[in-house]
Amino acid sequence: MKRALSACAIVVALSVATLTIAAESQPDPLLTDPLLSLIPQDGEIEGWVRDGTAVLCYDEASLSEYIDGAAPYYLEQGAVAVLFQYYLHPATRGEIKIEIYRMREGDSARRLFQEIERGKPASGDQDSRELGEGRHLEQALRGVWILEFYQGPFFVRVEGRGEGKQARGAVLAFGLRLTHSIGQLGSKIR
Repeated sequence: MKRALSACAIVVALSVATLTIAAESQPDPLLTDPLLSLIPQDGEIEGWVRDGTAVLCYDEASLSEYIDGAAPYYLEQGAVAVLFQYYLHPATRGEIKIEIYRMREGDSARRLFQEIERGKPASGDQDSRELGEGRHLEQALRGVWILEFYQGPFFVRVEGRGEGKQARGAVLAFGLRLTHSIGQLGSKIR
């Protein structure tokens, strides 16, 4: 009887060890998702630092925590992953919020952009012409600027708050950085 229990204990210990090793060898998608490579590091855009860690959402439950009520809409439009990252500029007290929606395909990103921007005039702003394939830049409130664009399978929203033209300049700087990052990543991400 003791031998049977000892053999059983060894089998259980080996099973637990195997499961532990297998779990440790599988990278956590929240740490390895290529979306994380798109966002600027601290100080990459002068004076701006991340406020907290990036948040990745892959399903309705997690997405609902950040865009209450609209999560089903974005998922129906083809979103498969959404990244949220906040930035602060301590010297100016400016704030930036980045949202990057990875869509099933580029056409989904274009359709989402067109649906969201319906009725808004196209941005003819010289400063935004290098951003994405389609873009819209607007001052939503005094000191609040919103940039939305799509590029390949990505829909991007950058919202900036700050004094005077600081928010507008920051939104454009982040948008340009994201455009270049998406272009470098190209079709490697799906």
